[in-house]
Amino acid sequence: MAQIVLSGESWNSFAGIMSCVYYDSKTRKVYSMNAGYRSPLAKDQPLTISERGGETVLIQGFMAGVDTLHLHSKFGNLPYKEIYKPALLFSEKGFRGYPLLQHLMKRK
Repeated sequence: MAQIVLSGESWNSFAGIMSCVYYDSKTRKVYSMNAGYRSPLAKDQPLTISERGGETVLIQGFMAGVDTLHLHSKFGNLPYKEIYKPALLFSEKGFRGYPLLQHLMKRK
């Protein structure tokens, strides 16, 4: 997870989307998952969502993909504590941002 921020140099968010393709070498099966944004449950026609207000906030897909859709429990072998350790380290200790990130943070 920490690598998204450090190596991506792109706009990412853990509240965003996640796509995963996983090949299980034992069964020779390929699994594909799309944990994208969701509209509010009562809105089955996205174009009817107003431009302003709470309905414009997209439902988080990334963590749902990791946890709710059982990606980690089905394919992972490390405890959550180990998975999040690098991200927690960077959140506590910080990191040197790449030039564009430094520029944007100074502007805010």
